[in-house]
Amino acid sequence: DAVMAGLIAARPADIPARLARAGYFRRTNRADKARPDIDTAYTLPGAEQNTDVSLARAELAIQDKKFDAARDVLTRAAAARPDDPR
Repeated sequence: DAVMAGLIAARPADIPARLARAGYFRRTNRADKARPDIDTAYTLPGAEQNTDVSLARAELAIQDKKFDAARDVLTRAAAARPDDPR
């Protein structure tokens, strides 16, 4: 946890850092702690062009059973990055 906290302290506006910590929390069965990092990553500059952010955000929406919201996120992601096959 300390390493991940240090990563965010050093790079608070870095999308990969936010997604790395969110992934760490999810892998250690603490998905509730992943949400703030995914939400923050989604608001950072460049997020609209980052497929990983969109996928993480859609996964949260699916987890919350907000299927229309997940579809919206994925539709916008596909439109913004038509060459990304994910």
